[in-house]
Amino acid sequence: MDEPQISVLEVIRKLGIVPIYGWEARFDHEYKIKCRPFTVPRASQMSDILGMSFRYAFRFYIKKRFIQHRSPFIDAVSHVPWRPIYGVPIGGIGSGSIGRGYCGEFCRSSLIPGMYCYDVQPVDQFIVTVRKSDVTVYHQVLSPLTKPPSNAKRLKKWKWGFDPENGHYVGLYPRSWTVYEIPELQLVLVCQQISPVIPHDYQETCLPVAIFYWKVISWNNEDLRVTITFSWHGPNPRKRSKSSDVSKSENGNISNENTANTHVSTSENASPVYSQRSTAFSAGDNVLGCLLERTIGGELPCCFGIAAKSMDKVEVSRCPGFCFHDKALHGTLHDSRHNPEVSGNGHSDLITYLSYTKAPSASQFWNNLQYGQIPPDFHSIGYTVPLDSEAKKSPKLAIAVSATTNVPRCSIANNLNPSQSELEFAITWHSPIVKFRTGDVVYTRRYVRWFPVDGIPGAKLLLKHAIDNWRQWVQKIEDWQNPILNNQSLPNWYKSALFNELYYLSDGGTVWLDPIQVDCFKSDLLNCIPLDLVRSYKNGVDLDPYKLTGRKIKTPTTVTEDMKVDSWDHRARLSREIGLFGYLEGHEYRMYNTYDVHHDASWALIKLWPKIQLALNYDCADLAIAEDSTSVYYIYNGKKLSRSSECAVVHDFGDPEDEPWRCTNAYIMFPTDKWKDLNSKFILQVWRDWRITQDHQYLLYMLPIVLRILRKSLVAWDSDDDGLIENSGFPDQTYDVWTAKGLT
Repeated sequence: MDEPQISVLEVIRKLGIVPIYGWEARFDHEYKIKCRPFTVPRASQMSDILGMSFRYAFRFYIKKRFIQHRSPFIDAVSHVPWRPIYGVPIGGIGSGSIGRGYCGEFCRSSLIPGMYCYDVQPVDQFIVTVRKSDVTVYHQVLSPLTKPPSNAKRLKKWKWGFDPENGHYVGLYPRSWTVYEIPELQLVLVCQQISPVIPHDYQETCLPVAIFYWKVISWNNEDLRVTITFSWHGPNPRKRSKSSDVSKSENGNISNENTANTHVSTSENASPVYSQRSTAFSAGDNVLGCLLERTIGGELPCCFGIAAKSMDKVEVSRCPGFCFHDKALHGTLHDSRHNPEVSGNGHSDLITYLSYTKAPSASQFWNNLQYGQIPPDFHSIGYTVPLDSEAKKSPKLAIAVSATTNVPRCSIANNLNPSQSELEFAITWHSPIVKFRTGDVVYTRRYVRWFPVDGIPGAKLLLKHAIDNWRQWVQKIEDWQNPILNNQSLPNWYKSALFNELYYLSDGGTVWLDPIQVDCFKSDLLNCIPLDLVRSYKNGVDLDPYKLTGRKIKTPTTVTEDMKVDSWDHRARLSREIGLFGYLEGHEYRMYNTYDVHHDASWALIKLWPKIQLALNYDCADLAIAEDSTSVYYIYNGKKLSRSSECAVVHDFGDPEDEPWRCTNAYIMFPTDKWKDLNSKFILQVWRDWRITQDHQYLLYMLPIVLRILRKSLVAWDSDDDGLIENSGFPDQTYDVWTAKGLT
């Protein structure tokens, strides 16, 4: 380049390819501040927490971990290690997310509802191959790792160690830009990562997809042939221990009038004869990719898919499988067989599935890429790993898609006039049917309303939809963000933080679900709202004991009842439209919709997705007026009390290791029906939501509930009749180790 004093990142920004706002880091960035979890309390605190600590350990933790074989909602013993590697995650909201590090690695994931996998999958990579005059001059994994981890020895022949000084990252949720400099070739690669997180869009925002849009920028005075290869296996969360008391209550045929695609094919439900199955596919004339069906964590069927767009000057080839883990046979070898699969254009292709032992090794795959001998595009070949190979060192398949473009030589020696080409990749993880730990209620993810449940057809359509629509996503994201980014009165750090802190909507263990009705369900609840459907599975619960809503009114006889029925119908329509939405308090505080925390976080929802906030608060209101007489052991005082009391706002909607929405108040450190701030925060949210949305039916539904909660709070907690409630001399608010007395 003619102007070496200008950094490559500055040049790329002048070209308008990378924004000037966002969180920025180079691959060799190191954090100066080292963090570690709090473990040892001060001596002055010991007397206050000694009894609770004993009860937590011997009455709760040991029972939960070693008898029930479940993870506690707060694990004070096993902390998640601090790893300052994370960037913007991929995926929409509520369908599981896959995290990415600022060095390009695919890392933390939450595909199993509410549970996290923190392992980096080494084979999930982008690889670049550059050729001049049919000679490979550069072949590199785009990762600064100097070698693969010990559990991926079959990748050791890949070339690792991309120079971290030549890698740059800019994150501005829901997008990010990763810049790779290859100075010896005067070449720069820019990968824009795009997820469909779009305000006021309740369909695109819930999709489990992402786009990787590559810009290939050359200042080289020779023609280059550049190939980007995307290889993928996907996260490997550890299996959860088999719980000693997991219910097996789900039986019957699945049907749900709230979803457009309700049928689960027998091929999906039948016991598979493989633990992994891969194949290539095409969707339409220009979307080519590969699919990999797996069972995640031993419990969640998932079809991963990657694809690239074939277009003018872009050639796409596919590798439907290579083996990157132990290739020794662990079970009976399955014969090749033929199964009909429907391609994206509606025609039937004949797929030949071979044993994984017939797949190329990771080394063979690498060598083929390096020497330009990319295998023929085996669109009719797939591979399987037998079911009895699902062992710790079982063979593992990966899939790959390559996109190749010719980049003309740069004839003008000017920083701002390079040659450019572009490539488009998409990814999806299609896991439509999920359950929480007890398995008592079966759910479909919300996006299944518009896409097939079956793995291969659903993944194909998701990939094609992403490639066909991502430019519209970008336009809508920019329309949302630009008024703030272009506001000169706001500091740059604020612009970055305002959007990047929204990452938790994707990465917060978020679920967006439709509960499925089974054919043995009560006929009088066939048209009930999602919350009532889930709660009806539990005995000892009265959904509306004081008839504050219109849910039990069949024939209104008064004006008041008419208003209740109208507001109930409005509430039911919104709830059926939105479904059930939940996000965790934190990765280590595993409770859905913790209300004292949601009080502050809810601003993001009411501003950007107001229907989600209204639906969530409707559910909170109904949970508050319901009574659950189930006996629960509370750690603070060692007593057994009811799970929830009437007209007490719940602390949380439940634990994914149990059955959220059905079993609320997973937080059993304290009896939170005595907390002073939950009821108050609920009332404030109702008022705020109405003021912002002007939804009068929402207000009419909430008013009887608010008034009853307000009156009950004053009777119970206003000890001197001055109209203000008082704290009670124990930790009775959000700061749950602080004892408070007097006015609150």
